[in-house]
Amino acid sequence: MSQKKIDALLQDKRFKPHHYNTGEVVDWCCSTGSLSLDIFLEGGLSPGIIRLSGEPESGKTSFALNISKIFQETVEDSFVFYVNAEGRLNKSLLERSTVSTDPSKWFCLDSNMLEPSLGMIKELIIDNPEKKKYLFILDSSDALCRVDDLNKEFQQGQKVAGSAVTFSFAGKALSLPVTRFGHSMIVLSQTRTKMNTMGYGSGGGSTVSGGKALGFYSSVMVEIQPLWTELYIWENPSAPAIKDKGKRLGHYCVMRFIKT
Repeated sequence: MSQKKIDALLQDKRFKPHHYNTGEVVDWCCSTGSLSLDIFLEGGLSPGIIRLSGEPESGKTSFALNISKIFQETVEDSFVFYVNAEGRLNKSLLERSTVSTDPSKWFCLDSNMLEPSLGMIKELIIDNPEKKKYLFILDSSDALCRVDDLNKEFQQGQKVAGSAVTFSFAGKALSLPVTRFGHSMIVLSQTRTKMNTMGYGSGGGSTVSGGKALGFYSSVMVEIQPLWTELYIWENPSAPAIKDKGKRLGHYCVMRFIKT
């Protein structure tokens, strides 16, 4: 009797628009491309919100593109929706990543407006007749501006913590449907050094954009640690002196997981 009553309530017009108890729960798991990372994450990437932070040039975009490629190749009905807020996603990066830019698998939104970008993501999740499994990538939260702030003159002040407020609302609106309907969203953020009374970088720690709420609604939070010499991949790695090692071809990442 209780189940029949609950079913009736779920279909009631008073409640039906306000829950996501429709259809099957969609789940999948996608490799990250790293065996050790897959083991740590119990298989790899899965539906939910992932917050990835790190210093400039630490590998955040490359990591996201690598995940995109594997996601496209291994998850059925997959689609990558990339928000290119920083404007640094170029042809060279895409070619190196070998991610598919076929319109049936990929779309890049060149926008640095916060509310419209998140609004499009919500619409794609809610109105999804093709049953696509989306991987949304926000690159990055630092470059996304509130519409009201973008329309101001440079000498006018922006709203304090405006993006944090918007991300707080977005977390409330997107966290459940993203996970429930089998999608994933990777939010890239820059690591910033905090200021304190002792001056810049004097034990103040670090912070990332988007506010605490974005971390609260994330399934996984990970920070790429600062680079040091041993992490770089050199053209001539056996050379004894750094000046003789040649070009830096890339680097390994050390990741600190804050939430899993």
